Amino acid sequence: VRQALARGGKVFCVDFTGEYEHRLSDCEPTSLGLPDEEARELGERLFAVETGNYGAKDEKRDLQVFVDDIRPKIQKRVDTFLTEDGAGIGILSLPEITNTKATLRATELYLSSIFEWARNHRRLRQILVVLEEAHTVIPETSWSGFDSDTTWVVNRIGQIALQGRKYGVGLLIVSQRTALVSKTLLSQCNTCIAFGMQDRTGLNYLETVFGSEHVKAVARLRTREAVAFGNAVLSDGPVLLSIPFDEAKAAASRALDMTDLERSDEDGPDDVEIASSDGASPEAVGDLPDALDEDIPF
Repeated sequence: VRQALARGGKVFCVDFTGEYEHRLSDCEPTSLGLPDEEARELGERLFAVETGNYGAKDEKRDLQVFVDDIRPKIQKRVDTFLTEDGAGIGILSLPEITNTKATLRATELYLSSIFEWARNHRRLRQILVVLEEAHTVIPETSWSGFDSDTTWVVNRIGQIALQGRKYGVGLLIVSQRTALVSKTLLSQCNTCIAFGMQDRTGLNYLETVFGSEHVKAVARLRTREAVAFGNAVLSDGPVLLSIPFDEAKAAASRALDMTDLERSDEDGPDDVEIASSDGASPEAVGDLPDALDEDIPF
């Protein structure tokens, strides 16, 4: 994200963790999310569709009217953000929305606006779209139980992501649950960075990226170690990375932990020990893991 900004690009982050605004505060991010009232109404109207009479004809009509009403407002926010001079980061965070379908619909509206702007201003500037917790934004729909309307929204998001590159829109997918992310989108990623993982389904996917021998290392990685391969890696094969300890990032993690503690202080215990989210200190960075045996060809 910071490299994209350093190159003068625009970065649009879909972040429902609420962490990007704090971690990237020095970049002066712009909040592009829906106003609380509109976010709540979107969730309520989608819920009405789910719980309405058979077919929910009236509820679907009301939802479409509402979407048609907020779409130009979203387009205006996106246009303003993308046409402003210089680099910039915009964050879509919807704290008022807990409905998965509402989250997907809001994301689709914003990405559609970005795609339209990029198509109308072909490669005027580089745009990076970041999907944090991607399994909630572009889930694998083949077995997730979504209805036809929601499946259409997910497929629309995938279509935008796939076609965006020709208009200068890049995509960064971040997820701890690779098995639940759309395989159509994952297959289009030209670079993959994998941290420690134990999930068999996720490892099976990574085997298609790294190869059967190199994927053995993924399950054995320690904190701040990763395996990477793709167009962004200057190597003919996967490489093992050891990421240096960064005190600024550790401080940001502690600050987020403290914020979470303050939010739950009224209901939580009085004595809670706060630790860095990465669970390590500068001294923990050492040699590569002993578990990387000779049968792993790094």
